[in-house]
Amino acid sequence: VLALLTIFLTSKAVSRIKTYREAYWVFEFFHLLGGFFVAMFWSNFMHSWSYILFATFAVGMVWETWEFAVDKNRWLKDTLLRFGIINGPITMADTLFDLMLGISGGIFFLILNYSFWG
Repeated sequence: VLALLTIFLTSKAVSRIKTYREAYWVFEFFHLLGGFFVAMFWSNFMHSWSYILFATFAVGMVWETWEFAVDKNRWLKDTLLRFGIINGPITMADTLFDLMLGISGGIFFLILNYSFWG
């Protein structure tokens, strides 16, 4: 949970220094790391790699739904702007790529986890 909070706060700090287009790769890397840490979290409760990946995907879907809701809801967008939180543009291609990166991070964790600890 602390790792995910750190990723979130770091992404917000980066967005204050750079524009979304200048730091796009940073945010995509954070989706990869997020998937890694979410899979790590779920591995404490589930022992099947398919359940862990499904749970990681579900968390990614909730996150992407939240981003979409913020993008479409003026009140949410204005509320987050008061805290200096700005979302990048929401497109179907970006959403699918973000979900793919989250799952890839989860797969990377599972490969490392089962390679070293069986």
